Amino acid sequence: MSTPVVTVASGGRAVIDVSAIAPARGLPVSESPSGRGLAVTKAANGIGMPVVYDSINIVPPLAPTAWNPSDKLTTTLSNSNLTATATATSSGCRGVLGKTTGKAFCEFTWSVSANTLTYAGFALATTNLAMGLNATPGQCGVQRGGAVGINGSSVTAIGAMVAGDTVSMAVDLDAHVVWFRKAPSGNWNNSGTANPATGVGGLSISAIVGAVYPIFFGALANEAVTANFGGSAFVGAVPSGYPAGWG
Repeated sequence: MSTPVVTVASGGRAVIDVSAIAPARGLPVSESPSGRGLAVTKAANGIGMPVVYDSINIVPPLAPTAWNPSDKLTTTLSNSNLTATATATSSGCRGVLGKTTGKAFCEFTWSVSANTLTYAGFALATTNLAMGLNATPGQCGVQRGGAVGINGSSVTAIGAMVAGDTVSMAVDLDAHVVWFRKAPSGNWNNSGTANPATGVGGLSISAIVGAVYPIFFGALANEAVTANFGGSAFVGAVPSGYPAGWG
């Protein structure tokens, strides 16, 4: 007769469930509803060992977002909705997931890039997708030409980019600051001291109030960007203290 085995917790040892062995001397193991390490007795007559189901410090995997097929303007999506391609002048799309708190890290790679005004970043749900980075409030991002804009104004520049270049974005929505860099090792916010891991040199986004969503704006037809929201390896290192993605 084969012995049934119950696996308890991630990384836990297998335990023998004696309830299926004649004569039945034990009770099946139940997972604690709270998952907080409560012991359950293995056998009714005391011959079993206590088993601890422990999920403390077990972090569930991040569920990355993607571009939203229901929130786009003259834009086609491909590559599992990670590549956005403009099909007309002034095209755009937003991501599926909006965030109001916490930290996030993601990257954008210019799949096709010719116009300096094409940009990627984040914006409010009410932001007009046909408006460029510095044409309306409620947006934050970096243009293909390298300019970083926040809430309708240009604030710094990280250097022009060409097709194949990647920009990293780290945002702390609790501290209301953001950092951009040319990946993998460009200076954050064009500063030798700025660093999301230490909270130094972040650009204020306090004027953008509400849930923000990743955004792409294509200034001309065929402009394209591929986002990495955490579903694959990043070009640059994820800053310490930041989750690996936007999810």
